[in-house]
Amino acid sequence: MFINQKILLLVITLIFSFYANADTITVKQDNTGDYTIIQEAINASVDGDTIVVWPGTYYENVDFAGHSITLASRVLTTGDLSYSYSTIIDGNGSGSCVKIMEGEDASVVGFTLQNGTGSLIGTNYYGGGIAIFESSCIIKDCVIKNNLAQMGGGGIAIIFCNNVFISGTSVFNNQSYFTGGGIAIGYSENTVFDSISHCNIYRNYAMYGCDLHKSSPDTPLDLYLDTCTVLNSDWYFISSIDEHGYQIDDIDINIQNGWLSPVDADLYVNPITGNNSNSGLSPDNALQSIAFAYSLIYPDSTDKNTIHLANGVYSDSTNNEKFPLNIRGYVDVTGESMENTILDGRYKTPLMRGNNDVSFFSFKKMTMQRGGNIEYDDFGLLSLYINNSNVVFDSIIFQKAHQKTSSSAFELSVSNKTEISNCIFRQNIGGRALRTMSQEGDTLIIKNCKFYDSKIDYSQPDSYSLALQMHGGGNSLVSVIGCLFYNNDDWNITVTGTSYDLSINFINCTFSKNTILSNKYSFPIMDANVSLYNCISFEQGGNPPFYQTWYAFQDYYNITIKNSLIENGEDDIYTEAPYCSYTYDSTNIEGDPLFYYGPDFPYNLSNNSPCIDAGTMDIPDWIELPEYDLAGNPRIYGDNIDMGCYEWNPTVGVPDNTVAPKEKLLSLAPNPASSSTMITVNSSGANRLKLEAYNNSGQRIAVIVDSHIEKGTYTTTWNLNSNNSPLSPGIYHIILIEDGIEKDAVKLVVR
Repeated sequence: MFINQKILLLVITLIFSFYANADTITVKQDNTGDYTIIQEAINASVDGDTIVVWPGTYYENVDFAGHSITLASRVLTTGDLSYSYSTIIDGNGSGSCVKIMEGEDASVVGFTLQNGTGSLIGTNYYGGGIAIFESSCIIKDCVIKNNLAQMGGGGIAIIFCNNVFISGTSVFNNQSYFTGGGIAIGYSENTVFDSISHCNIYRNYAMYGCDLHKSSPDTPLDLYLDTCTVLNSDWYFISSIDEHGYQIDDIDINIQNGWLSPVDADLYVNPITGNNSNSGLSPDNALQSIAFAYSLIYPDSTDKNTIHLANGVYSDSTNNEKFPLNIRGYVDVTGESMENTILDGRYKTPLMRGNNDVSFFSFKKMTMQRGGNIEYDDFGLLSLYINNSNVVFDSIIFQKAHQKTSSSAFELSVSNKTEISNCIFRQNIGGRALRTMSQEGDTLIIKNCKFYDSKIDYSQPDSYSLALQMHGGGNSLVSVIGCLFYNNDDWNITVTGTSYDLSINFINCTFSKNTILSNKYSFPIMDANVSLYNCISFEQGGNPPFYQTWYAFQDYYNITIKNSLIENGEDDIYTEAPYCSYTYDSTNIEGDPLFYYGPDFPYNLSNNSPCIDAGTMDIPDWIELPEYDLAGNPRIYGDNIDMGCYEWNPTVGVPDNTVAPKEKLLSLAPNPASSSTMITVNSSGANRLKLEAYNNSGQRIAVIVDSHIEKGTYTTTWNLNSNNSPLSPGIYHIILIEDGIEKDAVKLVVR
């Protein structure tokens, strides 16, 4: 690379010598130059000209438009670098600050470039500060900051270029939603960083390579920097990938200084009170954004560190959050609560990405919502690409994502030793709420999750929606345990094999009121073997819910159903000859499961359900049942395990043991009580507030209050003998309902 740099420096010398003999055009905002607008000067230039711009802020999106010229501030003529800061091209949020895209041989010298948003190359936007496409360019003594690009190169994008030379330039505080927050180099030859007048690239953010990303695997790069975000940069900061997305070691990194010193400790983030100038080492000294915490934390492979998120909304508008997050291995992220720690993409961008070979991380207790941007066909909320392992998602709400039919809210591709538990997938639009892909030897467990209200995007042609789509093969161990699927209006679950031996087990799952649209199947299966144990399928639409077909591999596939309630029995199963069949065991039952249908956990089992104690423990040996069901009750109660995702017991319908406890809005005193108890409500000022009482069998015995109550604290006394029939000693449940939505519940012990 040293020889290439010598040649390029010689070319630079010749270029400037040539330009010295060409015309010089001046741009001054006080009308004393040739032009007041940079673009007008470029349009009037011819190849070889030099345009010198006097200080000021120029709100323009400068396009070289086929002109091979030098565009410079007075740095070029005086050598005074202060002109780099006082001569500003501001993209004003409407495109790249500078665009060099028509085969030009151009130079940009001595500017601050800011607030650019990229230029369209193909179907995506690149280069917020400078977009260079199929051209040659010198970038010298510039400051490139506060720019954004949708696809690549928040600061600089170099795409299909030859001979780009970057010298003495600072690239900081830029962002790309995809690659290279600072600089993205895509399939370009001979990009050279000055080994004498070093550049600075720091404090940038992107889903791939926060400071620099290179996707031209046949062109090694010598990177000379004075300052990078950290001194010892890993793939998170500086990345180079092959054609399959795997990191390769073809960048020779020479860095003198780090802007940050990584912290080998837990960090705390608060979107309301935090500040990125804090240490982040305690809740009282919290950082402001997750992205900054990710850049600051040290990924310790021997003793994982955790980023703790306080309640609040994390978005670009509330705390300047930078999505999509570039997931780091060996770092856990934990929210304060499932409902109130909210990551909000505001439909501008997905929320996070786990790139190839990024492993040993977890996310717990938070809501991820409103991710995706269908204009760019991105995934919705979260994507784990290939060869992630030892990954946990626990107590997460994935909701209101919006993506094209070809995308998913949560993409999980070839991830081993992965567990998704106690999560909720709801109100996601278009595509798939969750899509998984497994390969040889992978283990994937989805347990105690709810999937509901997946909706079609009717604005898209041929749109569909799925709650869960599962692909894979190769003797992978995949199981879906204790999950609830309801009110999904198109296909509910699909299973597709990519080899002869894909087998997926569904255990203690409940499927009800799915496939609301006609001519759809709730559970289509293609080229795969599926087994159901202890499941309930009820009110699943007009077509046979279970529809098995074959397409590519022409092997023999089977559906096995044991100890399950299938509403219409074998009439609910269709298998396509000659390669598909089913095994319908005598332990199965038909008819109505007699769901509880109470105010909470409506798909729990009522006292006389035929599904109670009708399950089996004769399941594959490697599958371990969770200790609790979706309501937080013990998974086995009574003589045997029940069918469905809920285990019946005497506290059916009681929300006190839910996986995600709600904020307490209701209290009783005294408790236990014998004659009366005072009920205190923290009211939100709903249009209609109700207090209802239920016995321990889930039967409503009284409506204590049903009226409008002003916002604030409200108290009422409930006389336990009001019906001239004293309540029998035992356990009762007081339910708070606001505008038809259950908000809280308290257990009352009557003596």
